[in-house]
Amino acid sequence: MDNRQAHELSVGEGGWGSAGPRRGFLARISLFGFGYSALALSFTVVVLPARILDVAPEGSKNTYLGVLSAAGLLVAVAVQPLAGAASDRWRSRWGRRAPFIAVGALLSAPLIVAAGGAPTYATLFLLICLLQLCSNIAQGPYQGLVRDYVPREHRGAASGMKWMLEVGGAMAVTALVGVMMGRADDGGSFSWVWGALALLAALFVLGAAATAWSVRGRITGRATHGRLVGGAGWGAARGSAPLLSRDMRWFLASRFTLAAAAASLQTYALFFLRDRVGVENASQTAGLLVLIAGGGLVAVVYPAGALADRVGRKPVMLVGGVAGLVGVAVLLAWPTLPGVYAASAVAGVGLGVFLGANWAMAIDLVSSRRTAQQLGYVNIATVAGAALAKLNGVWVDALNDGDGGLGYTVLFIVCGILFVAGTLLVLRVRGDSVRSGAPSALTR
Repeated sequence: MDNRQAHELSVGEGGWGSAGPRRGFLARISLFGFGYSALALSFTVVVLPARILDVAPEGSKNTYLGVLSAAGLLVAVAVQPLAGAASDRWRSRWGRRAPFIAVGALLSAPLIVAAGGAPTYATLFLLICLLQLCSNIAQGPYQGLVRDYVPREHRGAASGMKWMLEVGGAMAVTALVGVMMGRADDGGSFSWVWGALALLAALFVLGAAATAWSVRGRITGRATHGRLVGGAGWGAARGSAPLLSRDMRWFLASRFTLAAAAASLQTYALFFLRDRVGVENASQTAGLLVLIAGGGLVAVVYPAGALADRVGRKPVMLVGGVAGLVGVAVLLAWPTLPGVYAASAVAGVGLGVFLGANWAMAIDLVSSRRTAQQLGYVNIATVAGAALAKLNGVWVDALNDGDGGLGYTVLFIVCGILFVAGTLLVLRVRGDSVRSGAPSALTR
């Protein structure tokens, strides 16, 4: 190992030094997350609901959307941990994460644009599943970057910065995509749809390129070239620790429950605005709601993460969970457009507070030798909860047959219950590693 490589390892592989975080480096490695989040959120809130209206029956739109979204998320569940595990073992001159991020993004770009022209539901279904496959080849390895480069005492701040750039920026892009798709809804040219999808594809590829370039060739262990490390190396990576500790199981249960609540609100927001609130251009309004929630999130997520480094993860997450419940209560009590705006702002603040500490706890719980693989399991819990939420469209449509708004009302009540349950479940994780300094069972 030469002097440069030794120096990179001594400061957290080039990203962090004794003086603390290098925020510019952290911003660069989070740019792929920005592009990925912009893509995922835009498709969930605006693009897929709008395309479903073109290819599915009006009376079954929630069902068709839910099945499509759930199928795509199930593909992500299968791919993410496999790609993450492969990157944990990959050694090459470009590092272990960068090749997966670059290849996954390049394969995804044409699929993003093609989704805009899918003439039938079956074609759209196939394209979304392929997009989930390719994008998660990149997403799984990307999840390991903070654990690779950030020491424990700075992970709350790092997680806050990561979420601020990813989700805050993605929400701004989703608002713009909503405006562009809304132009097509108002009778404008379909070129607005092509433009919106081209924008998402460009941000995805450029973000991946910036992140892959920033971590290229950084050493995470003994380097070999262009191959997986097998034999003893893979056996050592597995180690003797259990795959999922008791604490990790409680954490995954919490992620699953909270993801089901958040995804339910996101997925059916556009149809709620259209059917219950009576908004004429629901695509543009949905984009605006995302921007409002994003403003609340960006304002608090980094301070919340830094606070979690000082007081522990659990107290901060508890505050965030309570704020999410308040947002749902506002929506139930005030189902008008001003009420929806207020609920979005409160929910955005709650989500930002929660995420600033939650991802830091996830990183605390995973092993340095199986980082991306185990974070893939964290995302399996998240995606599985979101997939379950997508299937809620079946009973929402059934209840709406009898009352135009009953299905949405019941959905919001269920979301409130899930917010409470998810917050209580995370409190079952023993201790708080930042405050106690004790490593978890998976990091020993």
